Amino acid sequence: DHGQGWQTLYAHLLSTDLQLGDRLEQGAVLGRVGQSGRASTAHLHVELRRRLGDRMVALDPTPLLEQAQGPRKASL
Repeated sequence: DHGQGWQTLYAHLLSTDLQLGDRLEQGAVLGRVGQSGRASTAHLHVELRRRLGDRMVALDPTPLLEQAQGPRKASL
């Protein structure tokens, strides 16, 4: 829970040493990827959620991640 209606869900995360309220620097390890359910390989689902009224809505995190990375140089 990031506060102000924002949450991040990490599905199939095998383990983490983080506690509620911990802050991470960019690039810090937050856990180890796992393999659960009927998954054939280890992988991770990341879901960004926002509270809208009385419900949580899943959002695509791609635009926010791209914004955080800053502009990219064009390649030929």
